[in-house]
Amino acid sequence: MLRRCNGDKQAVIAVLHDYEQVRAYFPNTLLIAREKIMAGKTEEVLTESCLQQAAAAMQKHDYPQWCAA
Repeated sequence: MLRRCNGDKQAVIAVLHDYEQVRAYFPNTLLIAREKIMAGKTEEVLTESCLQQAAAAMQKHDYPQWCAA
């Protein structure tokens, strides 16, 4: 279904944490970690540099107790 939607130029919005799944099915990606990190072609967004920026952005925020693992 995702490939058909991509071929038909239809937008698909999904929230995923599995980067390999994103790479396999989504040609464009918006990387958010409490704030926009980068948007564009998936291979340009899911780089080590962008993922490090996302991790750093998440560390800036205090987590409520209910978020703690």
